[in-house]
Amino acid sequence: MGFALYQAGQARAGYESSRQRFEQIRNLANTLLFETDDMLVGLEGATEVQARLVKNALGYLDQLARNENKDPRLQEELAAAYEKVGDIQGRLGTTNLGQTAQALESYRKCEAIRESIRSQARKADGFIPASNNLARTYARISATLCTMGDTQGAPNYERKALGIREALYGGDPDNLEFKRALASSLTTLSGSLSQVGDFQAVADTRREALKMFEEIVARQPDSKPDLRGLALALARMGSIEMHENQLESNLQHYQRALDIDSRLYLRDTTDVQNRLNKGWAHNNYGLILNRLGRHNDALAQFSAAKPFFESVSSADDSDVRGKTLLETNHARTAETLLSLDRHREALEQAEISLKGREYLAGLNRYNVGAQGEVAETHVTLGRIKKAMGRIEDARSHFLTARNRFEDLIRNERSNFAIKEDLAAVEKEIQALAK
Repeated sequence: MGFALYQAGQARAGYESSRQRFEQIRNLANTLLFETDDMLVGLEGATEVQARLVKNALGYLDQLARNENKDPRLQEELAAAYEKVGDIQGRLGTTNLGQTAQALESYRKCEAIRESIRSQARKADGFIPASNNLARTYARISATLCTMGDTQGAPNYERKALGIREALYGGDPDNLEFKRALASSLTTLSGSLSQVGDFQAVADTRREALKMFEEIVARQPDSKPDLRGLALALARMGSIEMHENQLESNLQHYQRALDIDSRLYLRDTTDVQNRLNKGWAHNNYGLILNRLGRHNDALAQFSAAKPFFESVSSADDSDVRGKTLLETNHARTAETLLSLDRHREALEQAEISLKGREYLAGLNRYNVGAQGEVAETHVTLGRIKKAMGRIEDARSHFLTARNRFEDLIRNERSNFAIKEDLAAVEKEIQALAK
C-alpha cells in the first residue's frame, strides 16, 4: 500500500510538472501571438519580425495541440495563430508580405478549426464567441478570394459571414462589437458585388454600412477603431459615387474621410497604419479633385500623400502595402500631370510607377489587382506618349495593356473593373487607327 501511494504521488507530481510545462509553453506562445505582436503592429520596419514571432508562436501551439487536441481553448488559440499568420502573409488593407496564396492557406486552416469548435459548442457562452470568430475567418477568406479574382467564391464566403453576424446582432442589438462586425461585412460584401458589376447593390450595402458606422461613432466618438471604420466606410461610399458620377457627394465623403484620418494621425504620428491611412485619404481626395478638373489642387494632395508612403516603404522592405500605395501615388500623379500638359514630368512618374508595379506583380502572381495595375500603367503611358505625338510608342503600350487584361479574363481571374478597363483601351487603339 505504501509503495502504491508512493507511485500515485510520483505520478501526480509528474502530471503537475507536465501541466506546468504545458501552461508555460502556452503562455509563451500567447505572449508572442498577442502581446508582443500587438506592440509591433504600428512600428516601422516590423513586418518581417511580426512574421517570425507569430510563426514561432504557431509552432508552439501546434506542438501542444497534438497532445491536447480536445481542449477548445487551445484549439481557438491555434486558430487565432493561423489567422494572424494569414494577416501578415497577405491581408489586404494592412502591412503584409504580399503572399496572397499562402494567406488563403492559413485562413483555410483557421476555418477548419473554428468550424469544428462551433459544431461542438453546446451552450450559448461557447457557441456565440465561436460563431463570432468563425464569421471573422469567413470574411478574411472572402477578401482574399476577392484579391485573387474569384468572383464566385468571394461573395459566397462573405454571405456566410454576413448571415452569422446578422443573427448575432439580431439577438443582441445593443452589442457594439456585433454591430461593428455586421457593418464591416456589409462593406466587404460591397467589394465583392462591385467585382461582378452589381453597382446598385454596392451603393445600397455601402450606404447601410456607412449609416451603421455613423451610429457606432455617435456612441463612441473617441474610439480609434470605430473612427477608422467610419473613414473607410466614407471612402468606400465615395468610390461608388465616383463610379456613378455623383461627384459632389463624392467630394464631401472623401473630405470627411481625410478629416478623420488626419485627426487619427495627429494622435500618434509614429504609427505606421495612421501614416498610411492619412496618405491614402490624401490620394482619394486628389482623385476626386482631378475628376472635377481641379488639377493643381489634386497635384497638391498627391504631393502631400507621397512622403507618408515613401517613409513606410523605405523603412520596411518586406511590407507590400506601403510599396503598393506609393506606386499608386506615382500613377495618379502622372495622370494629373498629363491633364496639366506637363508631359515630360508625367512620363517620368508613370515610368517609375510601371517599374514598381511590375516588381510587385512579380512578387505575387495571385493578386489580380497587382497584375491589373501593371496594365493600367501601360494605358497611362500610352496616353502620355499619344499626347507627346509618339504614336507608335503609344500603340505599343495600349496593345501590351490589352494583352494583359485579356490574359486575366481568359484565365478567369478578372473582375468587372478589368473588363471596363479593357473596353477603354480598345477605344484608345481604335482611335489611333483612324
